Amino acid sequence: MQTQVRKALGHAWLPNLGRSQLTLTAPLQLQRSLRAGGVAAPHASRLAARRVLRAAPRVNAAATEVRTDWAAIAQELDPKSPLEIMDHALKTFGSDIAIAFSGAEDVALVEYAHLTGRPYRVFSLDTGRLNPETYQLFDAVEKHYGIHIEYTFPDAQETMELVRTKGMFSFYEDGHQECCRVRKVRPLRRQLKTLKAWITGQRKDQSPGTRMAVPVVEVDPVFEGVEGGPGSLIKYNPLSNMSSAEVWNFLRVMGVPTNKLHACGYISIGCEPCTRAVLPNQHEREGRWWWEDATGGLGWELEQLSRGSRGEEAEVLVSWGLGVCDCPKGCWLQRVAKRTAAVHAAMAAMCSSAM
Repeated sequence: MQTQVRKALGHAWLPNLGRSQLTLTAPLQLQRSLRAGGVAAPHASRLAARRVLRAAPRVNAAATEVRTDWAAIAQELDPKSPLEIMDHALKTFGSDIAIAFSGAEDVALVEYAHLTGRPYRVFSLDTGRLNPETYQLFDAVEKHYGIHIEYTFPDAQETMELVRTKGMFSFYEDGHQECCRVRKVRPLRRQLKTLKAWITGQRKDQSPGTRMAVPVVEVDPVFEGVEGGPGSLIKYNPLSNMSSAEVWNFLRVMGVPTNKLHACGYISIGCEPCTRAVLPNQHEREGRWWWEDATGGLGWELEQLSRGSRGEEAEVLVSWGLGVCDCPKGCWLQRVAKRTAAVHAAMAAMCSSAM
């Protein structure tokens, strides 16, 4: 058909015009003249064709692409196992996806990725305020799986200005948001801008009220990927439907290296100043930023103690509070008990009533 166009116009003025382009853009007049067997005045036909081509609406190839229905895929994957969800993620995105590893029980993600037999990437945010045990876990994971974690750090200038202006522990006075923005959010944003998708360890049971609607895969509603703009980053949550108990059963069975702080009452592990051990039956998220939430601070422990806990729970509370725990760092309640007479009094009353 391209040869016919050249003959009809007298010159090869469309040397790179393909069949699909001609079908989409060739003017009706030109097509009619071709069907009629040519034109008498090639120069006039060329001018007419150019005018029509300029006026014709241009087809945006990107706009005509069929968008992936991630909501439908999430529904399809929801009953699948974490291993199957992980395999789907790695198969779909290859080297354009990476696992976000915080140094806590989300190490299960690395194990699932390893079990797929596919290549995978792992990145972690080093805020500069992590626990020594977390750094030790990073090293253990790298050696156990034979991988190199891609560490991301906060901007040095921003961090320096924050500390010089407000000190090392400003978050205890005016909230953790500013520090997290400098040390976590912005570095994470930079890292995600190099990817098309990422994998997190978020679960529905971690924070009732905010994470109960965690799909196994979704279009990330907050961050952007390498292509930029809303909808440019896909987020997988393979552990979404698992409970903490199920995750830990998996870790124990598979012999996965874990953070030593978990054995000291720490469940949710973040930066050292903002993470503490939690008490029995206390929700794991109450071990983070507790000073900003009345239900997660000292008042909660005193309330629980004043209710007169009995049996094994009482023994655990007393042992944690009075220093029997073998945690190398000393449990948070242990440290508080040493300087808070009210806690001592409450513990003494509970201990005597439990005997």
